[in-house]
Amino acid sequence: MKKSIFAGKVAEVIDWAVVVLVPASGLLHPDPILYYKTFLILFAVIIIPLLSFGAIVYWFSERNGQRIQGERKKKPPLGREIFGTSRAMFLVGAMAAWPTALALAGYPTGLAWTLEEMGLNWWQAVIQMYLGIVAIDAWTYWKHRFLHTRMFFPFHAHHHSFRDPTPFAGFAVGPVETVLTF
Repeated sequence: MKKSIFAGKVAEVIDWAVVVLVPASGLLHPDPILYYKTFLILFAVIIIPLLSFGAIVYWFSERNGQRIQGERKKKPPLGREIFGTSRAMFLVGAMAAWPTALALAGYPTGLAWTLEEMGLNWWQAVIQMYLGIVAIDAWTYWKHRFLHTRMFFPFHAHHHSFRDPTPFAGFAVGPVETVLTF
């Protein structure tokens, strides 16, 4: 795909605006302090196990030669991969903090923990689950196709910049793609 330097710079500015604005939206939360506490906890709960598991898989695969790509030709860009995944999970934590903090503060949310709260019986929940899987799979497919169009590929290019990825690149997607995905 032909690269446009201008499109890449515009996408980079928009991506960084997303990184700043999504967590800054917590200032509009009914309880900003609770929002930011929840955000930090969620980010830690997401990123610590994710990077720990990535480190274990990376260590194991590098020592035992169990790599799909075969022998590694050069040192992987671990810092860029960890940064990309951490930035994506930073945004996931910021987005998840909104409904979680609202629920913790006692506000009504769409979060439901029982079938009765959802107004469903077991077979309706099973049907809803399977329809949800189909809908999410379709969304993922079409979103990925959309991100491969000339206009939107600059928002997706970070994901494809790792030619010989490690487990740390698993969620290394740009901020706009993170919002569309999570």
